[in-house]
Amino acid sequence: MAELSTASPALSSAAKSPASPATAEGDRRNGARYAIFIALITFISNGTSTHLPEFISHFGLPVAVGVLWGFGQTGARLGEVLAGPRVTSLTLTRFTALAMPLCFLLGLSSTTFAGCAAGFVLGYGAINGLVTIVKATLPLALFSAESYASRTGLLLIPGQLMAAVSPFAYAWLNHRLGIIGGMWVSTGLTLIVAGLALAIVREAGKAQDERNVEYPAAAVDQPIAKNNLAEE
Repeated sequence: MAELSTASPALSSAAKSPASPATAEGDRRNGARYAIFIALITFISNGTSTHLPEFISHFGLPVAVGVLWGFGQTGARLGEVLAGPRVTSLTLTRFTALAMPLCFLLGLSSTTFAGCAAGFVLGYGAINGLVTIVKATLPLALFSAESYASRTGLLLIPGQLMAAVSPFAYAWLNHRLGIIGGMWVSTGLTLIVAGLALAIVREAGKAQDERNVEYPAAAVDQPIAKNNLAEE
């Protein structure tokens, strides 16, 4: 019986070769950044959503404005689905992280224009919807598929802890600093989130370029293995 032709040697060596020390170090750095990135986002999102009615009423708007949060979430997720593969996980991560401080600046503008509070609720609802996608897809761009589940499970633990702590922390912030003071703290945290996202995307992009140089055959589509059974 004729043998099935094997896959490209370059691809095989890429799959089987152990990670270099530089690659392992990059994985550790990205793992730490991802854990802090998700923990901070979870802290901000959970704290903000828990005290959203308080934020809305502070500017004299009806609490019903809170439904815009849900509209934003749904619309953002639908937009991501419609965009399809044109939007990669790294691109989505960068966009979402950079949009966060801009959205909080819009919320801070509510002190001048109360209507900006409604825009903040809608915008941050959309960001929150995209964060759900980023949380699940970003690890696939950072780590191998084999270690995706175990790494992600461990790296999401700090985020789960922040989810439990954030409502109490934001209650304390709002009591001590007021709604606007709490918003300023959140804005500062979103700047850290944006910086982490840019570092993660840059590191992942460099790693991808290095893989393409070391294993150029892995950077292009490979033909399907030829089945020689039919030629017997």
